[in-house]
Amino acid sequence: MKKSHFTLVELLVVIGIIAVLAGILLPAVSGSLQKADQTKAKAQITTLVNAIKQFEATYGYLPTNYYNSNTKTSLFASSTSEKIDPNLYRELILILQNKEDEVSGRTKFINVKKIKFLDIQGNQPGVYQDPWDRDFIVYMDNASDGKIDFSGEASGTSTTFPDKMYFDVIVYSEGAKEGSATAKAVKDNVYSFPAAWDPANSKFSVTK
Repeated sequence: MKKSHFTLVELLVVIGIIAVLAGILLPAVSGSLQKADQTKAKAQITTLVNAIKQFEATYGYLPTNYYNSNTKTSLFASSTSEKIDPNLYRELILILQNKEDEVSGRTKFINVKKIKFLDIQGNQPGVYQDPWDRDFIVYMDNASDGKIDFSGEASGTSTTFPDKMYFDVIVYSEGAKEGSATAKAVKDNVYSFPAAWDPANSKFSVTK
């Protein structure tokens, strides 16, 4: 009985078919993983927003100040009155975790009732990051006027907000493509507020 063997041409055809199938499947797998990361980020954002709002409901004020020694210090960036300073984001998380004693020089507490508002399994003190291992961007209503004021603020590389947004708290992640101004990168953002993607202008619009 004559043995059958693959010819070189047949082998190349099989390899070609595998390559085509891989080319079709890999983007789909990558897209699914990206969608999963965005879903996780949205859940994390909701958890952080709820923790901040629970703090406000408990004390009647937002967790935007902390005491370093005997000095009351704002968590807001000096250049933006309603954005949490990225360098002080850890302090915000520590306040919500009831871990203020881990802040160097702390002698007084904002979370005076010692309530753990942010309690995530495996979460390290002062660490609460998105699926891409970056801190979330947080804005709060510093003026207590029912809105967050963005007027006069330079637009970020991947987010442009209206002058005023009627929320007490805004949290968002710039996704996997942080710092890129491309439309694809902007579409990668995950927000705490309802937003719809506008393909014509390559940006999100607030839907509330």
